[in-house]
Amino acid sequence: MRIFIMIILCNIATNMLSHAQDLSLELAIKWKNTKTELNIPPFDSNDSVLVPILNFTFRNLTKNDIYFRNIYTNKSGYPKVIFASLTNTNMDLADRAKAHSFYKCKSYQVEIGESWKVNDHGFDISKEHELNIINDDLWAIYTVLQTQKSLNNLELKKQLSSFNYPDKEIVSYREAQRIINEKKELVNLGNNHFPNRLLTEDEISEKYKDNFVFLKSGETYKQEVNLIGFHFLGGNYEFLISAESIPGYTISKDGKKINLPKLVKGYQLFERDFLTNKIGLKIN
Repeated sequence: MRIFIMIILCNIATNMLSHAQDLSLELAIKWKNTKTELNIPPFDSNDSVLVPILNFTFRNLTKNDIYFRNIYTNKSGYPKVIFASLTNTNMDLADRAKAHSFYKCKSYQVEIGESWKVNDHGFDISKEHELNIINDDLWAIYTVLQTQKSLNNLELKKQLSSFNYPDKEIVSYREAQRIINEKKELVNLGNNHFPNRLLTEDEISEKYKDNFVFLKSGETYKQEVNLIGFHFLGGNYEFLISAESIPGYTISKDGKKINLPKLVKGYQLFERDFLTNKIGLKIN
């Protein structure tokens, strides 16, 4: 399997020169050799897989201490991909993940946000549209990975059918979710419901701190996301972040937008455009 990385520098700011000393968000891809118990094509269990990892690097280039909404809040290390289809099926989700399609030679844009969306390359993401079916395959794969990680973290001798641990009993996806729910240790998937009011400084800096990034002037903050799901599917992907990925507001459970406070514990809310790049991943 041949793999290529392409970096395309760009600036999503409307006026790059006037904001050259602001916040920068750099995307990069590195590779990690990982032994896996997965049975999801094109890999078999016990394969040593070279996994692409997407790195986020935030740099505060301003003279002020700033805070802003965190783009990635999933502690699992996997992206939360939006579900595209409403098709009802009795197939177990682990079997569905194993039956995914392949997308070799096809090209897509991946819009990074709290939920990731995959569209045909060159599609105008600002227009309303139906989600591409590739989102379903990615959703199934990452949901299965996340579920098995939860079972492992709870030290349960259970596994989904897409794994091949020698000492674990196979259970269905629904049964696995029931067991996890009973343990009351659900992994946070980034679907955070904020209250229907302005957050206080203490709430932002404590209760909801994982949803925000705080950077002093000159500081750097890094995160990484596992792209193994894209590796399974193959194809050409361009990852990008839009200005809307760092909103100056929260959305409450009933869908209401509530502006964030301008100042939290001495950190100013960053509300301007930021500098970033696109990065491409090609897997044949």
